[in-house]
Amino acid sequence: MKYRMIGAAVVSFVLIIIGVVCWLIFTPHYLVAESFSIPDGDNVLVTVGGKTENVRLLHIDAPEYNQPYGYQAKEFARVYTKGKKIKIKHWNKRDPYGRLLGIAILDDGTILNQVLVQEGFAWWYRYFSSDKSYEKLESNAKRYRRGLWIQDSPTPPWEWRRRNNVSGW
Repeated sequence: MKYRMIGAAVVSFVLIIIGVVCWLIFTPHYLVAESFSIPDGDNVLVTVGGKTENVRLLHIDAPEYNQPYGYQAKEFARVYTKGKKIKIKHWNKRDPYGRLLGIAILDDGTILNQVLVQEGFAWWYRYFSSDKSYEKLESNAKRYRRGLWIQDSPTPPWEWRRRNNVSGW
């Protein structure tokens, strides 16, 4: 009887640990930024509790700074977010460069990641995203020749980085 109770306690403990790990992995968390800046078209630097966190925007890949439309992507994001508050939805995952992976949500509920693709300042990063809503946003941006899609054949950032031996994710 004593061993059965100990076994039940061990099983309960293991189930609790598994539950906590699943919660940490699958439940989204939020960072509410005290302040933020836009270093480029697919990153946001947020300050929370005096600590700065570099957030890589999920589902998208914007042109690199030295690439055509790189500066415009950064400026569009900067101007679009000016005067707004931002929170980051994330799942405690990081890219190989240590950046937190997340979705930037503005105080009016707009998702910056989606707006950048919709307005033609980023590609849907199909290699790292299965969210098909971004595919439709990109398709519409192409159809209406928004942003970088005014060019006949814009080079995706992942190809530009490979051709120019530039690291990036």
